[in-house]
Amino acid sequence: MKIKTTKYLNLIILFLLVQYTCGQKKSNYAKYSRSISKEVYLNNDTILYYSKKLEQSKDSCTIYDEINFEAKAKYLEGDYKTAEQKSLQVLEDLQKTKKNCLIVTKSNALTRLFWIYKNKKQYNKAYQTAIKRKKVIRGFGRNHILSDINTISAEINLAIIKDILGFHEVSRAVYKRAIESLPETYQKLIEKKYYTNTEEAKYFMLRNQSAFLNLLGESYLNYHKSFDSTDLDSASFYFKKAYDIAKQFDPKHENTETLFQLREANVLVARGEYEKSLEVINKYSKNQKKFNTSQNINSLKAICFHNLNNSDSALVYAKKYLKNYRSKEINKRKLITIYDILANQYHIKQKLDSAFKYSEHTLNEIKILEKNKNSVNKTHFLYNKKNIEDLNKKILEKERFDYQKLIGFIIIFTLLIIVFFVRKSKKITPHLSKVEKFDQQIVNPTAKKEYNINIEIEDSILQGLKDLKNSSNFLKSDFNIKILADELNTNTTYISYVINKKFQKSFKEYLTEIRIEYLINKLEKEKDHKKYTIKFLGEQIGYTNASAFTRAFKKYKGITPSEFIKNLG
Repeated sequence: MKIKTTKYLNLIILFLLVQYTCGQKKSNYAKYSRSISKEVYLNNDTILYYSKKLEQSKDSCTIYDEINFEAKAKYLEGDYKTAEQKSLQVLEDLQKTKKNCLIVTKSNALTRLFWIYKNKKQYNKAYQTAIKRKKVIRGFGRNHILSDINTISAEINLAIIKDILGFHEVSRAVYKRAIESLPETYQKLIEKKYYTNTEEAKYFMLRNQSAFLNLLGESYLNYHKSFDSTDLDSASFYFKKAYDIAKQFDPKHENTETLFQLREANVLVARGEYEKSLEVINKYSKNQKKFNTSQNINSLKAICFHNLNNSDSALVYAKKYLKNYRSKEINKRKLITIYDILANQYHIKQKLDSAFKYSEHTLNEIKILEKNKNSVNKTHFLYNKKNIEDLNKKILEKERFDYQKLIGFIIIFTLLIIVFFVRKSKKITPHLSKVEKFDQQIVNPTAKKEYNINIEIEDSILQGLKDLKNSSNFLKSDFNIKILADELNTNTTYISYVINKKFQKSFKEYLTEIRIEYLINKLEKEKDHKKYTIKFLGEQIGYTNASAFTRAFKKYKGITPSEFIKNLG
């Protein structure tokens, strides 16, 4: 009897030990996951170390978390290709899952893909990925513990792309709502026991608040209109708020003050205060390798020295930036700026071959950037319906065919007329001028042509013109009717027809009007605008030289810009 009792006791002890061991393993896996989430610096070795620990688990949620963490490590290395493959693998494997923890894993994989596509400037893919993520989050169910925080994150993703497209007010409103909602969201996570440690919950909340405030600051910084724009005051205000919150992090981030000061250096550059910016940059250049700020510092110094006419130093830091530039780096805008600086500096030094080379690089990068922005605009516009797309494809194909026939007819007809007049008279010059004039009339008919446009298409074009006036796209020097047609997913013929019908203007006249009215509004409301040079004012609304701007202004208003400003008093 005693032996039997001992046997049962041993079995019970063994069972408890197994339970304890399993519990410990689960607890450890959770600890490893949290350790990766709280990783402050881009320490891939640490992430991979904890990731390998998770690999030992037999739980499906933990296994796929491990793949996501591997994708994160590759992403931080700049290996977007491998990171993308691993994230897509997770989505493929979990396509039909209904398990809650795996749905969360899918959401995390989509988040990683969003940042990969955004950083590669594949804005259309990034936007579509954010939309997919919102659909996945709806699968959580309204009562799911992570539903609210994931919804906020997905909305932020969409806002980032909209900000890039020029819908700044919409994006900023999203950022502000998200910041306000975070305390309540994290309090719910504490109440539902997602966080057992309130300090940990506070840490993640503060990290998100600081990140969203920096996004808000960057929105105002990146899209300011002039040196003294109030947008720059807003940028500084939100960067400072983000910094004040970051100082509360526990554990502390060593790079907090450096990153804040470099953001302020960017604001000073935007204000044209290059010497002050250099003082800040030099003061916070220590630990640039550890904090991964070397390229930011190189680009800022190149910009400052270029604008201070210190040609040699500008070239040194611009070349330094290019030498350390990796094709996987995310900031193409800075690359464009550096190419432009090199083109200008070599032009000053009369090294025309080098100037031309970097000028070509600048233009190519701008084309790539604008192409990606235009592609996502097609997704973003709400009135861009499939039946309009199909109809426009047919129209474009027909127009292309008709255009080819017309050109063929013009060539044959022109040749026949020339032959006729050559034979008829030796005085061919006046006859040829008539032919050329007639030829021009055929190619560019002045008579108003009526089109039977679907009312839905016409309304969508008018809405697009309204949205255009609310964005800053029309202020760019290279903006034209073709770019607008691509954004609205229609053709240039329809846009010209609708503008002529609605406003009795050509597209060029309409563009001139909205540009000059925009400037007049600025001149009337912002007194400091009157102090700027005519060349600078013209550049603000897309004119590349002062004389072209003056001609356009006088044609529209009947007086020159200088006379108009003088009349304002």
